[in-house]
Amino acid sequence: MKISINLLQETQQIQARVRRIGLWLQTISTVVLIAFGVLVFLIISLTFWSDRQANRISEDIEDTKATIEKMRPLESKLLFVKQKLTFSGRVLSEHGVRQDLATGIYELSKEEVTLDHVAVAEDDDFLVFSATAKDIFSLVGFLDRLLSYAQEHEVTRVIGNSFSRAENGSYQFDISIFFIEK
Repeated sequence: MKISINLLQETQQIQARVRRIGLWLQTISTVVLIAFGVLVFLIISLTFWSDRQANRISEDIEDTKATIEKMRPLESKLLFVKQKLTFSGRVLSEHGVRQDLATGIYELSKEEVTLDHVAVAEDDDFLVFSATAKDIFSLVGFLDRLLSYAQEHEVTRVIGNSFSRAENGSYQFDISIFFIEK
């Protein structure tokens, strides 16, 4: 008796299983590669989009800075007008201030010197004012103009009561002006 073993069928079954496992591995690896590719694409797209947004925001910031820089002269002029109006209000509200003298002193101050306070002595024979100069050159220029003004008008004496320098380089000072009573 002859016995025969059919190994072919078992081999085919093993090969079929191996093919199925291979196909399953191919499918999973393809899906993983596609997902990885999509993820890389999204990351690169997000990076480009973020860079573009950052550049646009940077350009907007530069435009805003340029606009602000263009407005600085106007701000300076408006601040000067505000200081003039504040000083005028103080002069007009002070009792007994010789407005012609106070106005003349204010006109001497220009933009680099800010008059802070004006007061008149009780006997109306002298005027005291406090001011702030941006720097030493502004202070010296103001004092020169003040002495010239004093010589041309009814001022008998000009006395510097106090002079002090602030940390930012500005100078604060108090001056008394004695004048002839009208």
